[in-house]
Amino acid sequence: MSPKVGVAPKRRAEIIEATFFCIALKGYSNITMQDIADSAGVSKGVIHYYFRNKEELFLSVYDKLIRDLDSHLARKVDRARTPPEKVCAIITAVFEKIRENKKFQVVLLDFWAHSTKNSTLKAANANQYARYRHLAKKIIAEGIAGGYFRECDPARVASALIGLIEGLTIQWILDEKAFDLARAQKLTEEIILAFLQK
Repeated sequence: MSPKVGVAPKRRAEIIEATFFCIALKGYSNITMQDIADSAGVSKGVIHYYFRNKEELFLSVYDKLIRDLDSHLARKVDRARTPPEKVCAIITAVFEKIRENKKFQVVLLDFWAHSTKNSTLKAANANQYARYRHLAKKIIAEGIAGGYFRECDPARVASALIGLIEGLTIQWILDEKAFDLARAQKLTEEIILAFLQK
């Protein structure tokens, strides 16, 4: 029996959300379909109605995380006017997302760890980073052309920017007492803008 019209997307979203919380709580490798079913308040059969297998479900969770981050990032960058503001918008978007929901980065870390063993996940991760590098590279090139930034290799600086953001946020996830995340965000902005300034 098919679900009522309008129920299917909602139910699917609820299962994805329940899976996200299960991964955050127990880890990618340690959860079962029964754990997810219990968390979502449905039977395992209902989960299999929407997702062929655990991998498809997990990839749907990853896809939602990335779409959420992309949307948040786009809103921040679109509001910024100048290339320096846009660079800061990229930094703010990621740090803000993690401050608002630490589980977001915890689950992403779990997915990254498993991407070395899963070619589909590895390709999705590679595509995500390629898009982020392209966005940062485009903004930096715009800043050079507009006289905001000094001459440099936009692709290399874009990679360094993302590496700095990821490195600091991962350290903070692993040890929140190591440093203040808001200060780390500010430091990231200062380092990148100091390097780019003419």
